[in-house]
Amino acid sequence: DAFTRSVSMTVASLAVAGTFGGTNDTLTMENFSVASSSALVGGRVRTSTSVSGSVGSRTLAGGSVVLATVQPLLQFDGDLSPASGQITATGAARSQVRITVQDTTNVLLELDTEGDGIYEGRTVRRWDSLV
Repeated sequence: DAFTRSVSMTVASLAVAGTFGGTNDTLTMENFSVASSSALVGGRVRTSTSVSGSVGSRTLAGGSVVLATVQPLLQFDGDLSPASGQITATGAARSQVRITVQDTTNVLLELDTEGDGIYEGRTVRRWDSLV
């Protein structure tokens, strides 16, 4: 039996004001999209997810970050986290965090503080420490 499903959402502009974690803030989205598709692969449902666009917050240094999917996040049903994929978050002065999934447990975070494409810092973290 073939199994596929797809869903996508695009937000041209959205602002939500409120209290988040005890802090007054305004969260924003501009030209934001998320697309997800699932298919049966090797007897398991695999979901591929991509994001792009700007997300922001008044309390976020620099105001907003632009998310871009380099490689879609791939996650199998039953796994708590993706098994592969890469996303970048670009902020003020073109500084960037590159997020590369290592496996369903770990993610590599690389930081380019100067916006020159050279990642000065890197660390591996467990997914559960990020969410």
